[in-house]
Amino acid sequence: MGTDTVTSRYHLTPEGWINGGWAANRPLENLSPPPKDCIETWEEKEQTHDDYPGKPIRDWKLVWASSDFSEDQRKQYRIRAKERATPTEKLSWKFPL
Repeated sequence: MGTDTVTSRYHLTPEGWINGGWAANRPLENLSPPPKDCIETWEEKEQTHDDYPGKPIRDWKLVWASSDFSEDQRKQYRIRAKERATPTEKLSWKFPL
């Protein structure tokens, strides 16, 4: 009868997504700094409940966005990152962006 929460951080760069760290059932701590070419940073909170077997509940939050890029430009980088993903990455792709 418990809830597990995994929080993950991801950085979008011109080359694609970079994992920025994660934590299970605790706040994110001791994260490495974002890359110098970071366009935006997102956090995902994924919750699973013992009482509700099924898909996890995912919540996405934009943490930071570079003022050097418009929303439309950032969106285009997200689209390109998804298009360049490997077949394995595409099977497990969970970004709703």
